Amino acid sequence: MWLLQLLPGRSGDSWIVHLNKATTELALGQVDDCLADLDKARVLRGQPDPLLFANKGIALERKGDYAEALENYE
Repeated sequence: MWLLQLLPGRSGDSWIVHLNKATTELALGQVDDCLADLDKARVLRGQPDPLLFANKGIALERKGDYAEALENYE
């Protein structure tokens, strides 16, 4: 298992680090970790972002939660 610890960012773009980490976790099949990092990215982003919704939809779909996935795609 890989452990990646992130340092707090000083810019408003620190949410992108969590988004990138989440997409890597998704590729590795670590769906729950991916969802947790997408939630962190959403909080740091502070506004709706299509990349976050799309990636969360994909992760939820892989987890088998099709209803919630659909909500993120809409």
